[in-house]
Amino acid sequence: MSMKNQLQHTVSDIVEIAPGELVVCSYTECKYYIINLKTGYEGLIGIGVSKRALNIQLFPCFHIVYFPFILCKEDRFICILNLKARRVSALQKCEDMYMNGFRLQFLPLSQS
Repeated sequence: MSMKNQLQHTVSDIVEIAPGELVVCSYTECKYYIINLKTGYEGLIGIGVSKRALNIQLFPCFHIVYFPFILCKEDRFICILNLKARRVSALQKCEDMYMNGFRLQFLPLSQS
């Protein structure tokens, strides 16, 4: 199935998980896709728990084999996407639908 057929909805965020390999989230249908730019493979990873996917962020310790988890912000939940199991799990419900436009971000720990 081609990218044009599969992703006819608004893509809200993209992260690169390996050279030439992307994970994208669809805003309009709250689904997560993997795309391999080298082979042309495009496939569904999982379906979110909300109506819209807003943002995806790799964990600082992300590893495609040993720690294949991505933090996801949906319109009503913060979730974890497990690439290996192809599953989306809700972590925390968010009362503010769009969190005033803020994106998920990991900050370095202070060394005090």
